[in-house]
Parts: sequence; structure tokens; C-alpha cells
Amino acid sequence: MIFLLCSIAVLYFVYREIGINNQIAEQAQITWHNEADRRIEMQSLDRLLKSVEAETVLLNSHFIKSSDVVPFLNIIEKLAQNAGTKAEILAVDLAKDNSALAVRTQATGSFGSIYKFLKLLENSPYELEVATMEMVKADGGEKSSGQTWSIILGIKLLSFIK
Repeated sequence: MIFLLCSIAVLYFVYREIGINNQIAEQAQITWHNEADRRIEMQSLDRLLKSVEAETVLLNSHFIKSSDVVPFLNIIEKLAQNAGTKAEILAVDLAKDNSALAVRTQATGSFGSIYKFLKLLENSPYELEVATMEMVKADGGEKSSGQTWSIILGIKLLSFIK
């Protein structure tokens, strides 16, 4: 009888320990699955970020930040140089509501090169609005293919971020 009671007590103790160990194992398995799911989600987010990285760079290239105005001005001068004109930035002004950047520039060259400069500005990746335009013949000579023209443009950069 004593042996039977001792055996029942030992079996009860072992059964209780097995139940506790099962609960610990189940909790560890739940934690492991949660961590595995988090790792899969992180890998998925990482792949998503890598896939949209090029598009993000392209999107950001269409906007100019207020702290990054100089490269935009250099782009205007480069477009003028590509068109065969000489450009000079006359004034840069920030709108009162910080929604746009106003740039006043002067370009000189042949009529064709000035027209090409205007086309390049129109096709630039930035949203521009020509607020003012004043175009005059710089030299007063007879009509010839070598005439020099001058244009003063008031450009508003609409794709501007404060």
C-alpha cells in the first residue's frame, strides 16, 4: 500500500512537471513563431523599401527643397549652356507663403538658341511657371542669322518644398 501511494505521488509529481514543461514549451513556441513572423515582416518591408528606392529618388528629384536651391540655379545655367545661350541669374526670391520660389534670369544668344532654352525649361523635371518674359533684340543691326537676342524670364518654381 505504501509503495502504491508513493508511486501515485511520484506519478502525480511527474505528471504535474510534464504539464508545466508543456506550458513552457508552448509559450516558447508562440514566442518563436511571433519572432519568426516579425523577421518575415521585416524582410518583406526591406524588400519593399528596396523596390521603391529608385522611384523615391526619382520622385524627390522633381522637388527642390528650400535648403537646396543652388543646384536648381545651376541647372538653369546648365540648360542655357546646353541650348547655346549665356544665362545669368538676376534675382531669387521666396514667396511669402513659402509655396514657390521666384527666379529672375537673363539669357542672351541667337533666337534659335533662346527658343531651345525655353523648350529645355519647359521639359525640365520641375514644375515651372513663366510669370514674366521680356525678349528684345540685343543688337540693332539688320536681320541676319547672327543676331543676338536677350530674354529676361521671371520663373516660378512650383515644385518647391519648404
